[in-house]
Amino acid sequence: MLSQSVFREFLLLLFVLQCSDGKRNWEYDPISIDGYSEDETKVKIDMRVERVGRHEIGFSGTIDWQYDIDNTTMIEMLIYRSASGSESDYKLLPFAVPKKPYPAAKTPYDEIAYPNLSLCSNIPKIEGDVLHPWPRNLYTFHLCAFSEGVLPEVMVEGFYKIIVKLTGEVDWSITIVLRIRTKLI
Repeated sequence: MLSQSVFREFLLLLFVLQCSDGKRNWEYDPISIDGYSEDETKVKIDMRVERVGRHEIGFSGTIDWQYDIDNTTMIEMLIYRSASGSESDYKLLPFAVPKKPYPAAKTPYDEIAYPNLSLCSNIPKIEGDVLHPWPRNLYTFHLCAFSEGVLPEVMVEGFYKIIVKLTGEVDWSITIVLRIRTKLI
């Protein structure tokens, strides 16, 4: 027979486990999004942080993609963190997507980009094992937020800078700055 104290500890443990159901313990505020293209006739980026009302905030804008990728097109994603948000305070973090041929970046696209951006944009669902061929198009984004897909459950509070770089026929990049804070229950 279980004693009352063991039973209480079991109930407490069950309550704690139920409350920590593996969901993200953080939320974010978008600070900025900037794009760079060395040739705007091939890729033109016009992105911004947009706020609607008090609580709805996200990334909006367009990416006009007008060139064909091939196996020489490379992609990488760098992630930096700063406690203060000061430019000199950012430190490179170990979790990132190392430089790889763009057509082989299918897993990060399927697990992070597509689940988050498909609801607020016209980005394509690419079937098969590679992101090739990528369709030329004017991609539009409206109040995109990152709340789906494979994201870490726990993140340290602070400012995060995410830089996605593509190199090849044209070099271009998108830089996103976010402020992460612990989610209040």
